[in-house]
Order: sequence, then structure tokens, then C-alpha cells
Amino acid sequence: MNILWAHQIVTVDPENIKEILATRFQDFEKGEKFHDMFESFLGTGIFTSDGETWKFHRSMARPFFVRERVSDFDYFERHSAKVISIMEHMSARSEACDFQDLFQKFTLDTTTEFLFGSCTNTLDAPDNGKGDHNRYADFARAFDRLQDIVVTRVRIGSTWPLFELFGDKSKGPMRIINAFIDPILKHAMRDRKNLLREDVTFLDYLVRTVDDEKTIRDALCAKLLAGRDTTASLLTFSTYALALHPEAMLELRKEVLRTVGQMRAPTPADIRSMKYLRAFINEVLRLFPSLPVNIRRSVVSSALPSPLSKMGPLYMQDHVSITYSLFLMQRRADVWGGDAEMFKPERWLDIPGQALQTKPQVANPFIFLPFNGGPRMCLGQGFAYQECSYLLIRLLQRFRAFDFAPDAQPLVSLPPKEWAQIKGRASIERCRIKSSLVLYAEGGMWLRARAADGSESACPEQ
Repeated sequence: MNILWAHQIVTVDPENIKEILATRFQDFEKGEKFHDMFESFLGTGIFTSDGETWKFHRSMARPFFVRERVSDFDYFERHSAKVISIMEHMSARSEACDFQDLFQKFTLDTTTEFLFGSCTNTLDAPDNGKGDHNRYADFARAFDRLQDIVVTRVRIGSTWPLFELFGDKSKGPMRIINAFIDPILKHAMRDRKNLLREDVTFLDYLVRTVDDEKTIRDALCAKLLAGRDTTASLLTFSTYALALHPEAMLELRKEVLRTVGQMRAPTPADIRSMKYLRAFINEVLRLFPSLPVNIRRSVVSSALPSPLSKMGPLYMQDHVSITYSLFLMQRRADVWGGDAEMFKPERWLDIPGQALQTKPQVANPFIFLPFNGGPRMCLGQGFAYQECSYLLIRLLQRFRAFDFAPDAQPLVSLPPKEWAQIKGRASIERCRIKSSLVLYAEGGMWLRARAADGSESACPEQ
């Protein structure tokens, strides 16, 4: 395409995506335009930089995200208990709940505690007597506003500065973000010479690794974005899938109760042993990838392989943007088979007698990229899997079903009527799926939770 004199390419071909992310990684970059759009929000951090700067941020963060660190479940348990308490209160009154809003608060609280050691406590009720709820709510809204601003810039393209002639729209929200981060950062910088204290948070680790406050702030904002919104999206669409596919809810509850019972908190070993849980999460990520679209920019001219286009290699000029859609690629029938739009966790399991060709992800890992691929693969994927698994297990121990609540849904959250006439998955969707930086349900994910009766065996019935 050529939009406002700028060449652009859009692809859903896994071989092109493999070429961009791995085979010729050095020939593609985020690029200066992308950096300019995001700099006021994420600075020159791991998500916006290239070359040596990116390598520095990557090498700086990698040692902290080891298995032992992301398997510390204490903070998951504290915040999961708050989520369950809210859901149980609303379930007892047969009230619907916006699960998406709840999960965004949960992931914000867990992520700020993991990063800073100082939690936003957005799951606490406004009348908790602490007097800081409004400040934390403002922080969450500012973060959402910043995402809206940078997404608008991306959609406008190179001419976005013309729409902000009277001032950088990100300055107001960033003041709120920095008002939360800066006091914590300055205290950590002053305290960093206290060698007796362990590196218990990402911030503790950073201040002992880097001297520059801006570099640390950029790293924290990037991890905050990744830790909050992508996992909240995954949890939102996980519960959506459980409501839409009760057979998956039943199968997953059987595995949960068989493994940990109705009360015991799961351990990392428990989570690793739960094969259906991992298959379920992978299938959610396949159909509803948290980051549905990504972008790169060519450094040199080249030819993309494009084998699925039947037109031969595709010439690509230098300094041209290429957008790749995981949302569409991970639903391609010619890649995943005729049932590509069906929700089938079983496609991820080793089932006796199942032929290899029915599991295409085995043959080509670049058809499933919820955490990116190649050298820029997400460092936090282990954290995301653990966090999502932990909360889902705790929820399924306490609730036996999640039901849609159309009476509570705002009109904007309902799928367009014309979707019902579309052949394929769109006809069965019960919410309006949209994308900003991450995939989300417009207007919220409104569900009712049905509590378990407390006397179920390892083989519950709906």
C-alpha cells in the first residue's frame, strides 16, 4: 500500500514473519518513527530501541527474569484472594461483574509490587480508609490514556505531530505516572548502597546495575506496560473462553480439583503438571493474542519469501514499514487446518493416534507467536504463564461456571449485529473484540460467577 506517500506492507504469512523476526533479524528494526511515537511514554527502553541500545536493555533485564524469581507466588496469592472476595460478594447477590476491569486491577497490583515493591492496591475498596485509592485510580487511568495517545499516533502515521501542534498530549498523563514512580525510584537510588538488602524487586536489581535514573525509569515503564495489560488481556479472554465453551470449563476444573483440590494453593510443580491448563492457555493465546499486531521497518531492500501468496517473493524497499498480524495469521485455515477458528485446547495435547500433521505448531513454531519470536522474544513470558495459571486455578477452585450477563452489558460491548451473518467464528462471539496496543473487549467483559458448593469431587459436574 501507499498511504500519504509512505509505502507500507501488511503480511499474515508465517514465513515472512520468520524472516523479519529471526532469519534476517538485523535487517529489520523498530525504527526512528516508532521510537518518536513512543518516546514520551516508554523513553528509550527495550520496546522502542534498536541496535546496541536494545541489546543493553535486554541484557540488563534478562538476569532478573529467572524461573525462581517468577515462581514466587506470595504476591499472586494476596491479590488473587482480593479478586475472589470481590467475585464471591457479587456472586452471592447474583450481580454481574466486569471481569476485564477486575483483571486490569489485579495485574496492575501484582506488577507494581513485583517491579517496585510498592503496590497500587487498586483492588481495595474506595472506603478502605487508606486515603490513596483515588491516587491509584488516577494512575491506572493515566496509563490507559497514554496507550490511547500512542496508538492514535501509530494509526495516524508520520504526520502525527501535526495533530499535537498545541502540545504533547502525553505530558499530562506522564506527570501522574512519574508522581508515583519518582519518589520510589529516588528512595531506591539513595538506598542502593545498602548491600545487606536483597534484590527483592526489579527496581532493587536495576539500581544496583545502572546509575542513570532515566534508563531505570524507561525500563520500569516498559515492564509495567507488558506486565499489566498483556496478562490482563489473557485473563479476560481466558474467562471469556470458559463462559463460551462450558465443556472446556468442565475439563479444566476436573484437572484443577484432581491436582490441588478445592483449597490448597498451587505450586510451580502443580502448574507444570497440568497439561490441559497449558493447552487451554495456548489456545486462548492463539485465537486471542494479547498483542494482535506488531510492526517493523526495513533497514535494507530485500525480498520476502511469501510462499503462501502464490506470487513468488515480494520485493521490499528499504525504510518501509511492515505490519504483521498474529490475530489473523494464527487463525489461517491453510496453516492451522479447517478447524482453525474453533476453540480446541486438545490440539496442543499429545493424544495417542493423533497424526503429526494435525498439530501444525510442532512443525513450524513461527505460526504461534504470542510472545514474539527470534532475539526479541518476550523475557516475561514465564511470568505471564505463571500469573495467569495461578489465578485461573484459584478461580476454578471456587467457581463452577461463568455465565454471560447481557442484561448488564453496555450497548457498546455487544458484538455488531452483522457479525451474526458472517460465516465462521464471528457469528458466535458474545463481545465486541477490539485492539489498541493489546486485544480487549470494548465496554468490558460482563460475566456472572457461579460459586462451587464446597462438596465437589475431582470430577465436578456443571
